[in-house]
Amino acid sequence: MSLTYEKTQKLIDIIQQHARIHDVETTRKKLLKIVEDGLSNLHIICDFDCTMTRYFRSNGERNPGSHNILSSSSRLTPEEEKAPYMIEWWNKAHELLIGQNINKNVVKDMVAETEVAMRPGLDELIEKCKNQNVPFLVFSAGLGVLAAKNLFHPNNMHIVSNQMGFNEETGICDHFKEPLIHVFNKSEVMIKNSPYHEIIENRSNVILMGDSIGDLQI
Repeated sequence: MSLTYEKTQKLIDIIQQHARIHDVETTRKKLLKIVEDGLSNLHIICDFDCTMTRYFRSNGERNPGSHNILSSSSRLTPEEEKAPYMIEWWNKAHELLIGQNINKNVVKDMVAETEVAMRPGLDELIEKCKNQNVPFLVFSAGLGVLAAKNLFHPNNMHIVSNQMGFNEETGICDHFKEPLIHVFNKSEVMIKNSPYHEIIENRSNVILMGDSIGDLQI
């Protein structure tokens, strides 16, 4: 049995402890190619909510999504916290957040107020990617949380998310930058003109991690 075959068998065994593989042999061939091509041909694309974060906290409560992290802050008014379409209607959610006059300087404190449970082993994965210089692309927010948990490394990581825009004079959030990103429009096209695209354009292998069918379109 070859060394690469042994490696992929170990990976498959680990995967099958947590998920069901529809076609083991096809999966094995893909893993073999990734292993044989080496880290210099690999990059990683990862969704944030319910992928880098856990679906439930250790106490059984639902883990907050990126928008809920801000909406649950004590700095916002009750009207904002009760907005029933916070997740479904992204534009309305952004309008509500803009109406709260959020200052750029308090966003870090707002993030710190809400407990966000990360996936076990995520810190180890991110650290290995940093040390091996493997590009790591994160979709759908999470920058504030990753930075607060010392999990963001700008040298090899790139974030694609809905971004708050702040007034240069007042420091108050008065808009969200285009384009709007949601579960069904995540696309690598959104990084085509970025420096990050130059880093990955010659890397033929990718590991995509997500929690919804929409993430397959990344």
